[in-house]
Amino acid sequence: MVTKVILERHLEAYFSAACKKRGLLTLKLNVRFARGWPDRIVPMKGGGVLWVELKRPGGKLSALQEKVHKDLRAIGHTVYTIDSKEGIDHVLGTA
Repeated sequence: MVTKVILERHLEAYFSAACKKRGLLTLKLNVRFARGWPDRIVPMKGGGVLWVELKRPGGKLSALQEKVHKDLRAIGHTVYTIDSKEGIDHVLGTA
């Protein structure tokens, strides 16, 4: 039996498709001089944004990512770290 390895890029593709299916925009964040920011921003209908960090299953945040996420939460934002298709469906289904 061959087990398929899920890579972060697979989750990125799934996340983009899931957002599109729900009529949501998703922006891949690439901050040139500031590292540690979440991978994706999703502007929500009616206002607000979702900050999403995608990781391969079992992947861990770096210390810098943990700090940026903590800083965002300190000013009232919600940041999700997702490492599975099920996690993506759950977050997008409850947001």
